[in-house]
Amino acid sequence: MNPDLRLEEATGTSCGADALVPGVRDADVDDVNSARADEYALLATLLLAAPDANLMARLSGLRGDTETPLGLAHAALGQAAASASPAAVSREYFELFIGVGRGELLPYASYYLTGFLNERP
Repeated sequence: MNPDLRLEEATGTSCGADALVPGVRDADVDDVNSARADEYALLATLLLAAPDANLMARLSGLRGDTETPLGLAHAALGQAAASASPAAVSREYFELFIGVGRGELLPYASYYLTGFLNERP
């Protein structure tokens, strides 16, 4: 894997923020917003379902700088993806987000604000 793999290449999203908003040209979207969109795409990809072997292989090439917390997190994600098996990650995803009856974590803010799923905060 390329040691300088970018986030969008690792997650398979080469769209960025400009592709998500109709009528926005490339020149209208700055690098910060494009990087932010790529981060949200990564989070959405990882929360949607357990990573398969293909995604884990792409993530294992992810490298980050060592000067920022986000860069360190990217490097740690790349190392974790390289050392984990897809079956173990799938099982951990199931236990964490799905579980029998309910997972350990619920990725819904309404639950943490009200104590109930899908209630109005």
